[in-house]
Amino acid sequence: VSIIAIIVALGAVYFASQSTDQKTELDNVFEQFISDYSKSYSSESEFKFRRGVFEANLEKAKILNELNPEAEFGVTIFSDFTETEMTQRMGLIPLTTEDESIPVHTAMSAPSANIDWRSSLSPVQNQGSCGSCWAFSATAAFEARYKLHANPHSLYKFSEQEVVDCTSPNYGCNGGWMHDAFAYLKSAKFCTLSSYPYHAKKETCKAASCGGIANDSGYSFVGKNEQQMYDALKTGPLSIA
Repeated sequence: VSIIAIIVALGAVYFASQSTDQKTELDNVFEQFISDYSKSYSSESEFKFRRGVFEANLEKAKILNELNPEAEFGVTIFSDFTETEMTQRMGLIPLTTEDESIPVHTAMSAPSANIDWRSSLSPVQNQGSCGSCWAFSATAAFEARYKLHANPHSLYKFSEQEVVDCTSPNYGCNGGWMHDAFAYLKSAKFCTLSSYPYHAKKETCKAASCGGIANDSGYSFVGKNEQQMYDALKTGPLSIA
């Protein structure tokens, strides 16, 4: 019995070693991705499907890195998402016409230097399974400009959930517009994230009870070319979704 047990045990070690040796670099990267983002899949078929999606997205990231040397593309929590799944999280509703009553920012001078506002931006956020990219974009731009022009010593984290819940005529997780968020913030005080946490779903507006601390002085659309965007960037980050 002892001899058989030893042979079986040695055989198990051998197979484990073989399995490890046969792993590709992609297998190792995918396993690290699963560990880093606490991913789990309900079946072997889903595991294989997600691995295939992950591999395709890594290849896209490689191509994008080659095309955009000043940017960085790589593994994120969304690396096993399909294009369709990502599209479902893109909640910006395209404007059919621009409101002619809103001024359009126009270029005033030629580019003269690089502009880098990263020190005035909050870390990358996670909107979850909610098409609220428009709310995150508006909030990030507001946070940066509030720091740059009103409170240079602190970077406040404001509440995307307030924007999702309280702006109108936006549709919460089903999409919306950044300019309506800014219009809302002209009259309402923006609450911090800690006082109005994000839940990745549209809920009843609670702005009256969260103790808002800042509002917006106004906004304008930016002309659709690089020169005009560069000129607008001189005063702070833009809201894009």
